[in-house]
Amino acid sequence: MKHILFTLALASIAGIANAQHNGHSYTVEGLINDSTLNGQTLYISRYDDGMKVDSTQVTNGQFKFTGKADIPCFCRIDAGREEYTHISDKTSELVTELRKRHAAIEQQTEDKSEQLRLKKEYADTYWHPTYTRLYKDMFMKNPDNALGEFAIRELAMCALPEEMDTIFAASGPWLKSLSVYHRIEKQFQGMKATAVGQKFTDFSGKTIDGAASSLSDFVGKGQYTLVDFWASWCGPCRSEYRLAANYRHRYDAHGSVRCKRYPFHPPLRT
Repeated sequence: MKHILFTLALASIAGIANAQHNGHSYTVEGLINDSTLNGQTLYISRYDDGMKVDSTQVTNGQFKFTGKADIPCFCRIDAGREEYTHISDKTSELVTELRKRHAAIEQQTEDKSEQLRLKKEYADTYWHPTYTRLYKDMFMKNPDNALGEFAIRELAMCALPEEMDTIFAASGPWLKSLSVYHRIEKQFQGMKATAVGQKFTDFSGKTIDGAASSLSDFVGKGQYTLVDFWASWCGPCRSEYRLAANYRHRYDAHGSVRCKRYPFHPPLRT
């Protein structure tokens, strides 16, 4: 699906803050190379909840939206599958730089393990901190508008949990009202709760034979515990069965590791 991404107020990023209070007129126009879309209806949809906020038709490979945004929002236009247009900012230059660096590393050595090591070293020491800092700076300048929503979406894919604390603390009431904000906040709360060194979060389920079982029945008893969630319809799960069985025979018999496998059965749709 082709996504043309933009922020409302559409005609002027500088007008986003004003749009939140007074509304702001916008014009969005562009070209589409896919001739099969001529005569088709395009929609502007909000990223947060998918609500359609405007529509127009493709005529001779061109489209044009005009309207007024009463509140700022981060949106997309779905048109087809062949092209993708996105917001261009300084991170676009970083992505290009990353690709060039990866290509140079692959030319430098044919050893795949060494390639991975060098790429990770570059990402950890330069690329990731620079990429994250750019979006943090963008967010801190726009903590309660559509650009802030765009920035926090990007940060959710690259920032560490401790780096997000200042982002959540600076977020404004409009941004906090969005479902995507609550999803991202919950995501990082979960990352913190399950970080290495944190006490486990207990949960209950049933074993293969249907008996009730809780994680606390096994964890905290002075042994390492390996918990494996699997499903009979999951190909990779079945492939891992022998590996899990090897762990069990290797460690469980000596009492050093407890191995538990929990089957996952999704609810039936009726």
